[in-house]
Amino acid sequence: MAFIDYKNINHDLLIENGDFVKADCAQDHIEDIMLATKGSYKQFPLVGLNLFQYLNSPFTNETKISFAKQIRLQLEADKYKVRLIDVSDFENIKVEASK
Repeated sequence: MAFIDYKNINHDLLIENGDFVKADCAQDHIEDIMLATKGSYKQFPLVGLNLFQYLNSPFTNETKISFAKQIRLQLEADKYKVRLIDVSDFENIKVEASK
């Protein structure tokens, strides 16, 4: 099932022919969850992963496991079905999930 919402590019709404563009925005939503800190959304205060906290931490197995676990918990709490989480390289994080 596609997650249809207003499409954005670099967190700016996309406009074509004078109207907002609607598209499958599941990946955008996952990115928003990963970048947000807890408390960023007042109506959902526990949503947010704070990706930057992990990027500035030591690159150890414990960090990678904790990071992957937090991604899974955040996405499952938002009703995503997680298929893949690859955090072997913080420069190229891969997450495959769908609603």
